[in-house]
Amino acid sequence: MLEALKNGYYQNEVSQFLKRKKTKRTKETEEVENKKHQQAESEKILKLRAQFQTPELVENILSQKQGCIGYDLMFRDWQQGKINKLLQGFVDSWLLKQDVAEEL
Repeated sequence: MLEALKNGYYQNEVSQFLKRKKTKRTKETEEVENKKHQQAESEKILKLRAQFQTPELVENILSQKQGCIGYDLMFRDWQQGKINKLLQGFVDSWLLKQDVAEEL
């Protein structure tokens, strides 16, 4: 067996094993990096909401989305004092765009 390894008979099997091991490590590190990035992004959104999200801003964005799919639902929820997920997504998107524009 050792003689075969020395002569390179199992070269392909060894290299495939090492590739699989390296790929597994790479996927794990990517997952960890993605989680860190998502956590940082959500923290950033929460800070922006705390600083800049006002009822006037939400009304402005809601008026811009008039005629959009889901507008009736967003408007009805807003009249009841709620911000549904779709409207919150539009607000978050606007806040992130403004934050990026200020950084430039």
